[in-house]
Amino acid sequence: MEQLTQWDKALENNPETIGDSLATLNVAKLNKAEKAYYYLLEAAVADKNLKQLKNDSTLLISERYYNSKKDYYALARTQYYLSKYQKEPQKIYELLKTAEINFEKSPKDDYHILGLIYYWLGQIQYRQYNTSEAELYYKKSNQIYSEVKDSLYMIYSLRQLGRIYSNQKSFDLAKKNFAEALNILDNIDDVNSTQITQLYASILINQSLLFQKTGDLDSAFVISKKCISIIEKRNIPIKSSFYFI
Repeated sequence: MEQLTQWDKALENNPETIGDSLATLNVAKLNKAEKAYYYLLEAAVADKNLKQLKNDSTLLISERYYNSKKDYYALARTQYYLSKYQKEPQKIYELLKTAEINFEKSPKDDYHILGLIYYWLGQIQYRQYNTSEAELYYKKSNQIYSEVKDSLYMIYSLRQLGRIYSNQKSFDLAKKNFAEALNILDNIDDVNSTQITQLYASILINQSLLFQKTGDLDSAFVISKKCISIIEKRNIPIKSSFYFI
């Protein structure tokens, strides 16, 4: 358990290494508490590496264990990851709201998971065109990540807010959020990271669309060229719609 705890603390910065470490354990020899923690970390590692487990069966074991022990923080984390394996928006929403409630019952020493819960609640609302609700959740997520200094998810929430304001024709707010997102991104940019490059390209293309809406075609053209240049130099697979725009 002590080893799993140490790996959990190192997860944020070294997800691939922690994944390799987890693979060295013999799960059959772990007790119930250790298995629950192991399966939770396994899902966290997969999520951090932009992957998924084959199914949610092991996470359901963790959920039952943490529910029986009334470990609300671990339960909230588990339910957040469980939401990634649901297909129906309503089920995803219900799991995330349950995770939010369980987090509120837990000792408030790590808000990182709450930021993720809010971000994905925003995503569910955004995809169903409930923009006022989505805006609220993105703002909550951004506030938390500003406080815990998680630059990556600050950028994600700023991008989403920029999209909402652009669609609402609140162009000054949209420009402000996209510009802030790019400013933060410049400080963490990594040419070898597919995730960061795709995020970079996504923000640039949204900026280009914003300038097209305001009639500033020269700026839109320059930004689109920059976007294509970045993804081609880094040889990153990208959505064909980016080239189309």
